[in-house]
Amino acid sequence: MTFEIDGLTKAARQPDEQMTVYELADGSLFPVAGPPRLADASYAAETHEAARIVREALGQLASVEARRREAKADPTLSPVGRAQRVEEMRRLARVGLEMARAELAKARDGAVRLKEAVFAPPRLGESDLAAALIDQEIRAHVRSLRGQDLVRYTSGLADNPRHLAAIMRSPVPITGVSEYAQGLWRDTAAGHPQAAGLIRTEAAIAWAEGVLPHIAERI
Repeated sequence: MTFEIDGLTKAARQPDEQMTVYELADGSLFPVAGPPRLADASYAAETHEAARIVREALGQLASVEARRREAKADPTLSPVGRAQRVEEMRRLARVGLEMARAELAKARDGAVRLKEAVFAPPRLGESDLAAALIDQEIRAHVRSLRGQDLVRYTSGLADNPRHLAAIMRSPVPITGVSEYAQGLWRDTAAGHPQAAGLIRTEAAIAWAEGVLPHIAERI
């Protein structure tokens, strides 16, 4: 995925389809990596929102670059005058960039909430005292097991979702069991209909989070 942004000039030579290189007003080159691709080199739908936010940020850079070129070409401006003209646009662009960052943070928060819903064990309601007591009894039983009894119990945990959930909800890890239970839970959650999309969303957000600071440095 490359980015065609009005006001930003693409360099004559582009390395590949996964990178866009711009030539800035000062003659320097500014490379921007594209979002992560799928195995077939296509882009998942989950990358579109992050890519839109990056485009918005690049648009802010484009407005500053246009002002830089305009000021550079104006023979009536002194060096101080040129700097002032550019600084006016930089202030506006920084506001726009902060808005892009806020959108990305909102997307990150949404991904975190979805991840909790997909990968975290179901929470018990405050009034669900009976289920909470059962959880405690299960965990007390597990902590009482030793040796081969613990090994047999752990090996059968995959077939006991109620016990697995109780162990995952334990506020204190259970030695020799919790780590294994977490692996089982991740394997189970991986089959959730939204799991694959969530992984792609997180990858796209992480990519955008890496690109925005580089754009900010050029504004």
